[in-house]
Amino acid sequence: MGLWSISTVLLLVSLDKIKLASSCKQWEKYTDEQLHKIISTAVQNAEVSHRSIQTLNEYLSNIELDESPTKSSQWTYHRHYAVFKRLNHAASSSDIETGIFIDLASTELARSFDASIKQLAVCPRIVEIWLKLIRFRCKPRKVICFPGERYRRLTGGMQQSKISTLGDGGQSGEEVFTSRIPGCDVLFFSSKGVSIPRQLSVNGHPLPSARMVSNIVHRQDPCCPLRERDLSLYVMQWGQMVDHDIVDTAGLKGAGDSSIMCCNISRKILEKRPECFPIYIPKGDLHFENDCMNFVRNLPAKDDWCRLVNQATSFLDASFLYGQSHEDSKSIRAFKRGMLRMTPSGLFPPPGSSDTRSCRLESQEHYCMKSGDFRIHVMPGLTSIQVMFLREHNRIAFILGKLNPLWNDEDIYSEARKIVIGQLQHITYAHWLPYIVGPDRILQYGLKVSQQGYANVYDDEIDPTIANEFAVAPFRFAHTLLQDTVPYLTEKAALTFRSEDMFNKPTLAFSNGGKGVSYVGFGLSQAPLSKADEKVVTAVRDNLFKDMDGRSLDLVSLNIQRSRDHGVPGYNSWRKFCGLPYAFHFGTGPGGLVHHRPKNARKLQLVYGHPDDIDLFPGGLSETPMPGGVVGPLFSCIIAQQFSDLKRGDRFYYENGFKVTGFTPAQLDSIKTASLPRLMCTHFHLNRLQVDPFRLPSDDNQLVDCSIFPEINLELWRV
Repeated sequence: MGLWSISTVLLLVSLDKIKLASSCKQWEKYTDEQLHKIISTAVQNAEVSHRSIQTLNEYLSNIELDESPTKSSQWTYHRHYAVFKRLNHAASSSDIETGIFIDLASTELARSFDASIKQLAVCPRIVEIWLKLIRFRCKPRKVICFPGERYRRLTGGMQQSKISTLGDGGQSGEEVFTSRIPGCDVLFFSSKGVSIPRQLSVNGHPLPSARMVSNIVHRQDPCCPLRERDLSLYVMQWGQMVDHDIVDTAGLKGAGDSSIMCCNISRKILEKRPECFPIYIPKGDLHFENDCMNFVRNLPAKDDWCRLVNQATSFLDASFLYGQSHEDSKSIRAFKRGMLRMTPSGLFPPPGSSDTRSCRLESQEHYCMKSGDFRIHVMPGLTSIQVMFLREHNRIAFILGKLNPLWNDEDIYSEARKIVIGQLQHITYAHWLPYIVGPDRILQYGLKVSQQGYANVYDDEIDPTIANEFAVAPFRFAHTLLQDTVPYLTEKAALTFRSEDMFNKPTLAFSNGGKGVSYVGFGLSQAPLSKADEKVVTAVRDNLFKDMDGRSLDLVSLNIQRSRDHGVPGYNSWRKFCGLPYAFHFGTGPGGLVHHRPKNARKLQLVYGHPDDIDLFPGGLSETPMPGGVVGPLFSCIIAQQFSDLKRGDRFYYENGFKVTGFTPAQLDSIKTASLPRLMCTHFHLNRLQVDPFRLPSDDNQLVDCSIFPEINLELWRV
């Protein structure tokens, strides 16, 4: 975003605050006693509503309308998705219910004053009384800070020296999403309520069904998927790994951890289930026979206002490998010589007794692997990458222990983890991100990585928290890059498996005595990327999490509905935020959708009544990609801004030269030789590989002997 638009945004924020503060005057006539009565009544009403919801959930669970994970061994499509949306850390049922209650109470508060929570939140007298009445229910977000800490915390806390809880996804309290757009904070979804989804168009009519948008804008002709230049599937798979490292939302649950059902129930019951936001399927749908797709809203955080939980730490810190809490760490670490637990065949070990339903097993010899992220099996390629980093940690730990025999387990583990995170950050920023946003955005946002030396960019004023809009739309761009098949390249044959048959299964990872991890991992580098356009393959647009009865979900519909669930404003609002031209009509000329091809603009016009109605995901995904990138101007702006914040807001970012937390100059220069081909050659046991696995082999990206890829010089860590 240019300087002009930044100044404009700051001005708009200042004007907005002045306007909001002046709205408090209308309540100055009330005495403290009157205000207390209004607010306490709102809280009491919320308690009644909350008890009613709990009672209904218990009833629906008892009659088995809601699906209990313990009463059936059948893997339904609801169970698939419930695994993907589960809580990933120790959280009591009371913690979850507190978040729901705060959400209800905030909405009652807004209704009582006939005002938005945003207006009320700047009124000191109202806020003071509100906090007194609900504080006993709220979980404090306090962290004991030790600025001299050498290593980043598992929970993400204390990555900043000034704002201690920003980016914290662990034990100090869940991280919450923020939003960058003036006048839109995830705290304040609508003019009257708190967590009211985005549902209405600018003319007051309901927005089109998310499935209708998916059908008209995003349908991929199954006969003719196109390729994206010379890029490989590793571009998509690395993106999913990064996404899981920094974003992890949890869906609301029914009684006894059951999956809430929002379809095939009466309208009367549906109106009593605020957790539900079902997707209506238009008549004549070419795939789905029912008229409703189940959709359950995301979990609100249990703090003073209603926000949404991000269970991940925000920071790019390999939490998919190390976990996001000390409880995770205990089940992942071997506590010997700095190692992580690993089987003789180099795979993650079985889980503990509390983690037995994370995947779908096809053999009694298989198990759901225990890594730092329970979503490890959602796609076979994701399993391969996580196993690659597991093996890399243990390789480094082994060598560090040999070089420094006086180091204890904690010393070796912490330093090996620091090196692995350094490699992850380097490959992401230096090698992967330019393919996503394009070289122009890399330069514009200061994301270019130098070949040598420090880049002391840390700024303790920058909030590195994952932005709401980033999580629910732009960083789901890789869904258009998916293929319908999973590549599996052995020494003797090139095989493929249907993607829809491999979701949530470790089958390929365990194949050939554990070699399947390498076969899939190598296959990703030899398989083409789907074209970066508005279309999404059938495997996820029609057959996501397909079960034995042929029932499934649509990932695109879920994306659009999740954005509405989070209250994210439409496409035009974000164009304005990024300093891009506002669309006043559906043409592609001046004043219109200037970054869309005419056919894509026509698709949007077919489904939306006004450009302001366009949802962020379809609007951004259907833009023409930036030169050298796979996303258009809007998504590249939001993604580049987020990665800029993650870089500058992280005290432990690998290029920072702080004496306590950083690498030595020689160590950093060695880290900057890290590469994906080196990791693949070492841990997938390859002899030859192309120089850049993010691209397919070609005349200028030839297969070469793995010996040419440099190793990090761990001798530099000898003490």
